[in-house]
Amino acid sequence: MASNGISTLSSKELKQTTKLAMAEAKRQGKVVALDGTWTGNANVSQPWARTLNVLDIDLLPTVYSGNVIVDNPNGPGGTLTQGRPWGEDAVIVLVTPATDPEEAVAPSTFITLQFWYDAADTDTLIPSATDEGQITQWTDKSVLAHNANPNGGTSKPNYENTVPLAGNGYVEFDGNDNLTINPFTDLASQPGFTVFFVSQLADTTGVQYIGSTNDNDLRLFSDGTSMTVGMNGATGTVANVATTSWTLHSVTFDGTGADNESRLVYRVNKSAQTLSFTGTVGTLTSPVNNVFIMGNDITKTMGMEGYIAEAVLFNKTLTSAEIQNVENYLSNKWGL
Repeated sequence: MASNGISTLSSKELKQTTKLAMAEAKRQGKVVALDGTWTGNANVSQPWARTLNVLDIDLLPTVYSGNVIVDNPNGPGGTLTQGRPWGEDAVIVLVTPATDPEEAVAPSTFITLQFWYDAADTDTLIPSATDEGQITQWTDKSVLAHNANPNGGTSKPNYENTVPLAGNGYVEFDGNDNLTINPFTDLASQPGFTVFFVSQLADTTGVQYIGSTNDNDLRLFSDGTSMTVGMNGATGTVANVATTSWTLHSVTFDGTGADNESRLVYRVNKSAQTLSFTGTVGTLTSPVNNVFIMGNDITKTMGMEGYIAEAVLFNKTLTSAEIQNVENYLSNKWGL
């Protein structure tokens, strides 16, 4: 301790806060000298420098005022806080993760990842990622194994790699195809979700569903050049954003919000949209949700003609920083 000067400080409070400040600097990837001083900026090229790296001394069970011990609850409500004293959701800056959604969100958020379909990972496409070959399963990369399969013998989409996107292929839907996750009971009666799609429409004719539950929650569909999102009890529409270009869609449901605008948020290519609402967004997802459909609706009559490159779903309302970080990951990966 003598080499960094901490032992010579005048109080236990100063010693504690200085130790924590040094630890924070190390976690952020700064250069910490033997005398306890540090230089440089946070190393945001590494996942560990993005999360759990901003200390909060109030999360410690014991702190000091001078040399006097001050008993301190371990967090809000007096319960132990995961990751103390760093806090479980600390994110230092908006980042541009290159390879994995885990780099974009806090560890406590990543455990809520419900599905992750990534056409760039050709090992997830069954039976094989052969150009124009049919897909019988799109394997989920989350730990929950919510694998997506065609519902019906003639509803299989194809893998498409004739014209790669950022060097990668994607899954093609012809208007009759679909992929479903069934059963999916974790969709029911939930207070928050965030879903992302990287997709392209081949045309903007008629109603075309990119994704939805069996009870029309987490709806995302086009109708001409309008896009509509929907949740339990309501839909929100924005005109003139449905195009035949590759698009990054983000839909966030927060049942704790005070009104439609705060409960259901839709972003297109990282930009928030102003929705025209019909109905009132509920506080929970539908209690009968147990299926999620991609590329069509539950009736299999409103299929999309186009492509899906990647889809990610969390059963949590992500923070604004996490949403932007996941969007950065997807847009950088797919060249959007």
